[in-house]
Amino acid sequence: MIATKARFHYLDHMRGLMIAFVVLQHAVQGYAEQWGGRMWFIDLPDRSRAFDVMFMWTDAFIMQALFFLAGMFVLPSLYRRGWLSFIKEKTVRLFIPMLVGIAVLVPPLRYVKYEETQEPGIGYFDYWWNVFLTPENFSPAGFWFIAFLLLFTFVTAFVDLILPILTRFIGRLTAWLAGRPVVGYLIVAIIASILIGYSDVRWGTPWWMGLGDLVIMDDNSWLSAFVGLFVARSNMLFSYIFFFILGVGVANADLLKKTDIMERASANWLAWVGLLVILSVAYSWYNQAHLYTGAFSNDIQRYFAMGGSMDNAWGLIREVAPGLLIRTTLHGFMCTAQIFTIMIVLYKFTNDDIGKWASLGACSYGIFYLHEPIVVWSQYGLMNVGLPNGIKMAVVFAFALGLAWTLTAKVLHKTPLVKHVF
Repeated sequence: MIATKARFHYLDHMRGLMIAFVVLQHAVQGYAEQWGGRMWFIDLPDRSRAFDVMFMWTDAFIMQALFFLAGMFVLPSLYRRGWLSFIKEKTVRLFIPMLVGIAVLVPPLRYVKYEETQEPGIGYFDYWWNVFLTPENFSPAGFWFIAFLLLFTFVTAFVDLILPILTRFIGRLTAWLAGRPVVGYLIVAIIASILIGYSDVRWGTPWWMGLGDLVIMDDNSWLSAFVGLFVARSNMLFSYIFFFILGVGVANADLLKKTDIMERASANWLAWVGLLVILSVAYSWYNQAHLYTGAFSNDIQRYFAMGGSMDNAWGLIREVAPGLLIRTTLHGFMCTAQIFTIMIVLYKFTNDDIGKWASLGACSYGIFYLHEPIVVWSQYGLMNVGLPNGIKMAVVFAFALGLAWTLTAKVLHKTPLVKHVF
């Protein structure tokens, strides 16, 4: 039995905290030397590996946590609304804002690098109309999350329609895991490690893949461009799916109303925090100590990209995989601990309607929607300012979070029609 509509304040607070982490991650990313900064929208000077530690700690779990939270509310919303209202609500709140955001908010992110490296002197509107709004350059940037959220949502709803026994089984399995916290944690962490590990070995760490990699299409068609919106980090995508399914199971087992489970877990919150600290130190140390000596090797990915076959890959895999798999195992165990520990601690200390916490949760969608251009242009504006990057990062984070939060609360939430979206 799926829970009826109710307010679980600690989950609202967790959603708000995750979005604040998203803003922090993007504020940090441009200043990171390796996996963050090399792939950011602008090339900032004096990047540092210290920011790689911060970036990779947040990068390890944020999106998994958001998909986990989203999965909890798909079927309850469907059952409460019915199919027609459900489709309308997802179209109005996700699909239309996604397209508007891609068309309006993504071009400012990509314009600076394009103007500097591809076509110096091109005006912004010339770039927007003649470059970005073409099938080969249309890109989702951070709105990939909404694209996959839509996909996961409707696939889940359809599976529940034609094969409800499967979603009920997922609920029973999730209930079994939740009733055995230590065993449940270990099983979830092992599955997450396997999914991340396989994906990382096969497709590499920083690269992206999506539906467009599964079908052969005309790269210059708008249909191909639309399919290309469904793209995510190749080493993370399977773990996103897994945690979303886990969230579906939480709802199907009605675990949110079974407060005894969270009460028992919250009684041991210090042990969970201790586990998270140990895993965080181990993960961060290993990443930095072996950054150039195997933890992030892309030899296997490059081998397959050059047309290599699986039959001849085993020697290379045996050589390269151990260094990768130590990192991905630490990643899977830490990611699971991050999600569970944050949920448990927030249940313990914030399971009520707490002022700013409540506002952050209520504004989280709008903050996610608006923050990235604010982050990028703040970083760009501070590029030549004579301040340490640590101070710049803190200023960018505070300004982007504060401005996006204020715009959401004071503008989006008070504007007719738009307020029903955000």
